[in-house]
Amino acid sequence: MRRIEPLDWQRGLLAFAIMIYHLTGWHYRHPDAATVLGRLGIYGVTMFFVLSGLSMALVYSNFILDGRTSIAFFVRRIFRIWPLLWVAVTVATAGGVLLNDNYIDWSLILLNLTTLFGFVSPGAYVNTGAWSIGNEMVYYALTPALIWIYNRRIAYGNLVFAATAVIGAYFAFYALSSEAILAAQWNTYINPFNRALGAVDGKEFNTPPYLARASDTGGISDGNYLVFVFHTGLVGVAGSAGFSADYCDIRIGELVDQA
Repeated sequence: MRRIEPLDWQRGLLAFAIMIYHLTGWHYRHPDAATVLGRLGIYGVTMFFVLSGLSMALVYSNFILDGRTSIAFFVRRIFRIWPLLWVAVTVATAGGVLLNDNYIDWSLILLNLTTLFGFVSPGAYVNTGAWSIGNEMVYYALTPALIWIYNRRIAYGNLVFAATAVIGAYFAFYALSSEAILAAQWNTYINPFNRALGAVDGKEFNTPPYLARASDTGGISDGNYLVFVFHTGLVGVAGSAGFSADYCDIRIGELVDQA
Protein backbone atom coordinates (compact mmCIF):
# COMPACT_ATOMS: atom_id res chain seq x y z
CA MET A 1 0.00 0.00 0.00
CA ARG A 2 1.08 3.62 -0.44
CA ARG A 3 3.10 5.37 2.24
CA ILE A 4 1.03 7.39 4.72
CA GLU A 5 3.12 10.51 5.12
CA PRO A 6 1.22 12.01 8.12
CA LEU A 7 2.31 9.03 10.19
CA ASP A 8 5.93 9.71 9.21
CA TRP A 9 5.52 13.34 10.23
CA GLN A 10 4.07 12.35 13.58
CA ARG A 11 6.89 9.88 14.17
CA GLY A 12 9.45 12.52 13.26
CA LEU A 13 7.94 15.12 15.59
CA LEU A 14 7.88 12.62 18.44
CA ALA A 15 11.51 11.69 17.82
CA PHE A 16 12.46 15.37 17.84
CA ALA A 17 10.58 16.01 21.09
CA ILE A 18 12.20 13.02 22.80
CA MET A 19 15.64 14.12 21.56
CA ILE A 20 15.09 17.60 23.06
CA TYR A 21 13.91 15.99 26.30
CA HIS A 22 17.11 13.95 26.64
CA LEU A 23 19.41 16.80 25.60
CA THR A 24 17.76 19.07 28.16
CA GLY A 25 18.23 16.46 30.87
CA TRP A 26 21.85 15.77 29.99
CA HIS A 27 23.05 19.36 29.58
CA TYR A 28 20.76 21.45 31.81
CA ARG A 29 18.29 19.87 34.17
CA HIS A 30 15.83 17.01 33.94
CA PRO A 31 12.44 18.31 32.71
CA ASP A 32 9.71 18.10 35.30
CA ALA A 33 7.17 15.38 34.46
CA ALA A 34 4.35 17.92 34.88
CA THR A 35 5.60 19.98 31.90
CA VAL A 36 4.70 19.31 28.28
CA LEU A 37 8.31 18.40 27.45
CA GLY A 38 8.48 16.14 30.46
CA ARG A 39 5.32 14.30 29.45
CA LEU A 40 6.46 13.96 25.85
CA GLY A 41 9.78 12.59 27.02
CA ILE A 42 8.16 10.01 29.28
CA TYR A 43 5.13 9.05 27.22
CA GLY A 44 6.45 9.76 23.72
CA VAL A 45 7.82 6.23 23.54
CA THR A 46 4.35 4.86 24.29
CA MET A 47 3.04 6.95 21.40
CA PHE A 48 5.74 5.37 19.22
CA PHE A 49 4.42 1.94 20.12
CA VAL A 50 0.91 2.96 19.09
CA LEU A 51 2.32 4.13 15.74
CA SER A 52 4.31 0.93 15.42
CA GLY A 53 1.25 -1.20 16.07
CA LEU A 54 -0.69 0.68 13.41
CA SER A 55 2.20 0.49 10.94
CA MET A 56 2.60 -3.26 11.43
CA ALA A 57 -1.13 -3.78 10.94
CA LEU A 58 -1.21 -1.60 7.81
CA VAL A 59 1.75 -3.31 6.18
CA TYR A 60 1.30 -6.92 7.28
CA SER A 61 -2.44 -7.52 7.75
CA ASN A 62 -2.70 -8.97 4.25
CA PHE A 63 0.80 -10.50 4.30
CA ILE A 64 0.87 -12.64 7.43
CA LEU A 65 -1.42 -15.52 6.53
CA ASP A 66 0.33 -18.67 7.78
CA GLY A 67 3.45 -20.03 9.42
CA ARG A 68 5.66 -19.36 6.39
CA THR A 69 4.70 -15.70 6.11
CA SER A 70 5.02 -15.31 9.88
CA ILE A 71 8.62 -16.57 9.68
CA ALA A 72 9.26 -14.17 6.79
CA PHE A 73 7.95 -11.34 8.97
CA PHE A 74 10.28 -12.32 11.84
CA VAL A 75 13.28 -12.49 9.49
CA ARG A 76 12.51 -9.01 8.16
CA ARG A 77 12.22 -7.56 11.64
CA ILE A 78 15.42 -9.23 12.84
CA PHE A 79 17.47 -7.95 9.90
CA ARG A 80 16.04 -4.49 10.47
CA ILE A 81 16.92 -4.38 14.18
CA TRP A 82 19.92 -6.62 14.83
CA PRO A 83 22.71 -5.23 12.57
CA LEU A 84 22.74 -1.68 13.98
CA LEU A 85 22.08 -2.98 17.50
CA TRP A 86 25.12 -5.27 17.21
CA VAL A 87 27.26 -2.30 16.23
CA ALA A 88 25.92 -0.25 19.16
CA VAL A 89 26.47 -3.08 21.67
CA THR A 90 30.01 -3.70 20.36
CA VAL A 91 30.95 -0.01 20.58
CA ALA A 92 29.47 0.38 24.07
CA THR A 93 31.17 -2.78 25.34
CA ALA A 94 34.53 -1.89 23.82
CA GLY A 95 34.30 1.62 25.24
CA GLY A 96 33.56 0.26 28.69
CA VAL A 97 36.53 -2.09 28.57
CA LEU A 98 39.02 0.40 27.13
CA LEU A 99 37.98 3.48 29.09
CA ASN A 100 36.70 2.08 32.37
CA ASP A 101 38.31 -1.35 32.48
CA ASN A 102 34.86 -2.94 32.74
CA TYR A 103 34.38 -6.68 33.00
CA ILE A 104 32.67 -8.25 29.98
CA ASP A 105 29.51 -10.07 30.99
CA TRP A 106 29.10 -12.45 28.06
CA SER A 107 25.64 -13.59 29.11
CA LEU A 108 24.50 -9.94 29.09
CA ILE A 109 26.08 -9.44 25.67
CA LEU A 110 24.31 -12.54 24.35
CA LEU A 111 20.96 -11.37 25.70
CA ASN A 112 21.44 -8.04 23.92
CA LEU A 113 22.73 -9.41 20.61
CA THR A 114 19.70 -11.71 20.40
CA THR A 115 17.33 -9.09 21.93
CA LEU A 116 16.14 -11.81 24.28
CA PHE A 117 16.58 -9.42 27.20
CA GLY A 118 13.22 -7.91 26.24
CA PHE A 119 11.57 -11.24 27.01
CA VAL A 120 13.46 -12.41 30.08
CA SER A 121 14.98 -9.31 31.71
CA PRO A 122 13.84 -5.95 30.25
CA GLY A 123 16.30 -4.04 32.41
CA ALA A 124 19.36 -5.97 31.19
CA TYR A 125 20.20 -3.70 28.26
CA VAL A 126 23.70 -2.50 27.37
CA ASN A 127 22.96 0.69 25.44
CA THR A 128 21.10 3.62 26.96
CA GLY A 129 17.48 3.52 25.80
CA ALA A 130 17.76 0.02 24.32
CA TRP A 131 14.98 -1.16 26.64
CA SER A 132 12.53 0.14 24.03
CA ILE A 133 14.06 -2.19 21.44
CA GLY A 134 13.53 -5.08 23.82
CA ASN A 135 9.89 -4.03 24.21
CA GLU A 136 9.49 -3.75 20.46
CA MET A 137 10.85 -7.26 19.86
CA VAL A 138 8.26 -8.63 22.29
CA TYR A 139 5.51 -6.90 20.33
CA TYR A 140 6.95 -8.17 17.04
CA ALA A 141 6.81 -11.70 18.43
CA LEU A 142 3.10 -11.23 19.19
CA THR A 143 2.22 -9.46 15.93
CA PRO A 144 1.39 -12.54 13.76
CA ALA A 145 -0.96 -13.87 16.45
CA LEU A 146 -2.62 -10.47 16.89
CA ILE A 147 -3.10 -10.03 13.15
CA TRP A 148 -4.53 -13.54 12.86
CA ILE A 149 -6.97 -12.81 15.69
CA TYR A 150 -8.12 -9.49 14.17
CA ASN A 151 -8.43 -11.02 10.70
CA ARG A 152 -10.40 -13.93 12.13
CA ARG A 153 -12.99 -11.69 13.75
CA ILE A 154 -12.82 -8.08 14.93
CA ALA A 155 -14.74 -9.00 18.07
CA TYR A 156 -11.90 -11.32 19.09
CA GLY A 157 -9.43 -8.50 18.54
CA ASN A 158 -11.56 -6.23 20.70
CA LEU A 159 -11.36 -8.80 23.48
CA VAL A 160 -7.57 -8.75 23.23
CA PHE A 161 -7.68 -4.96 23.32
CA ALA A 162 -9.87 -5.07 26.44
CA ALA A 163 -7.47 -7.50 28.09
CA THR A 164 -4.48 -5.22 27.44
CA ALA A 165 -6.51 -2.30 28.79
CA VAL A 166 -6.96 -4.24 32.04
CA ILE A 167 -3.21 -4.95 32.12
CA GLY A 168 -2.53 -1.27 31.46
CA ALA A 169 -4.83 -0.30 34.32
CA TYR A 170 -2.94 -2.68 36.62
CA PHE A 171 0.37 -0.97 35.82
CA ALA A 172 -1.10 2.53 35.99
CA PHE A 173 -3.02 2.25 39.22
CA TYR A 174 -1.25 -0.51 41.14
CA ALA A 175 2.23 -1.50 39.90
CA LEU A 176 3.34 2.11 39.38
CA SER A 177 2.95 4.77 42.04
CA SER A 178 2.66 8.53 41.53
CA GLU A 179 4.21 8.94 44.97
CA ALA A 180 7.58 7.46 43.92
CA ILE A 181 10.08 8.79 41.40
CA LEU A 182 10.34 7.05 38.04
CA ALA A 183 13.91 5.88 38.66
CA ALA A 184 12.76 3.87 41.67
CA GLN A 185 10.17 2.09 39.50
CA TRP A 186 12.23 1.84 36.34
CA ASN A 187 12.14 -1.94 35.87
CA THR A 188 8.37 -1.90 36.26
CA TYR A 189 8.01 1.06 33.91
CA ILE A 190 10.01 -0.64 31.12
CA ASN A 191 8.14 -3.94 31.43
CA PRO A 192 6.78 -4.62 27.91
CA PHE A 193 3.34 -5.39 29.31
CA ASN A 194 3.16 -1.80 30.55
CA ARG A 195 2.86 -0.71 26.90
CA ALA A 196 1.04 -3.70 25.45
CA LEU A 197 -2.07 -1.53 25.30
CA GLY A 198 -0.28 0.93 23.00
CA ALA A 199 0.93 -1.79 20.63
CA VAL A 200 -2.49 -3.43 20.41
CA ASP A 201 -4.15 -0.01 20.24
CA GLY A 202 -2.39 0.72 16.95
CA LYS A 203 -3.76 -2.50 15.49
CA GLU A 204 -7.23 -1.54 16.75
CA PHE A 205 -7.03 1.53 14.52
CA ASN A 206 -6.46 -0.70 11.51
CA THR A 207 -10.00 -2.08 11.81
CA PRO A 208 -13.24 -0.45 10.61
CA PRO A 209 -14.55 2.08 11.44
CA TYR A 210 -11.23 3.65 12.45
CA LEU A 211 -9.43 3.00 9.20
CA ALA A 212 -10.99 3.71 5.82
CA ARG A 213 -10.65 0.68 3.58
CA ALA A 214 -7.61 1.01 1.33
CA SER A 215 -9.61 -0.12 -1.68
CA ASP A 216 -11.94 2.84 -1.22
CA THR A 217 -9.62 5.68 -0.24
CA GLY A 218 -6.07 4.41 -0.67
CA GLY A 219 -5.26 4.75 3.00
CA ILE A 220 -6.24 6.27 6.28
CA SER A 221 -8.93 8.94 6.03
CA ASP A 222 -8.19 12.55 6.97
CA GLY A 223 -10.87 12.57 9.66
CA ASN A 224 -9.69 9.34 11.21
CA TYR A 225 -6.08 10.48 11.05
CA LEU A 226 -7.02 13.51 13.15
CA VAL A 227 -8.71 11.17 15.60
CA PHE A 228 -5.57 9.02 15.62
CA VAL A 229 -3.33 12.03 16.33
CA PHE A 230 -5.64 13.12 19.16
CA HIS A 231 -5.81 9.57 20.44
CA THR A 232 -2.03 9.01 20.51
CA GLY A 233 -1.74 12.37 22.24
CA LEU A 234 -4.03 11.07 24.96
CA VAL A 235 -2.00 7.88 25.22
CA GLY A 236 1.28 9.74 25.43
CA VAL A 237 0.60 13.05 27.16
CA ALA A 238 -2.51 12.54 29.28
CA GLY A 239 -1.90 8.85 30.00
CA SER A 240 -0.73 7.76 33.42
CA ALA A 241 2.14 5.26 33.12
CA GLY A 242 0.92 2.89 30.41
CA PHE A 243 -2.82 3.44 30.69
CA SER A 244 -4.83 6.15 28.95
CA ALA A 245 -8.30 7.22 27.97
CA ASP A 246 -8.56 4.42 25.39
CA TYR A 247 -11.72 3.04 26.97
CA CYS A 248 -13.36 6.47 26.53
CA ASP A 249 -12.52 7.09 22.87
CA ILE A 250 -12.82 3.57 21.46
CA ARG A 251 -15.93 4.54 19.49
CA ILE A 252 -14.82 8.03 18.35
CA GLY A 253 -13.87 6.65 14.94
CA GLU A 254 -17.48 5.69 14.33
CA LEU A 255 -18.63 9.26 15.06
CA VAL A 256 -16.10 10.70 12.61
CA ASP A 257 -17.20 8.31 9.87
CA GLN A 258 -20.86 9.05 10.50
CA ALA A 259 -20.22 12.80 10.41
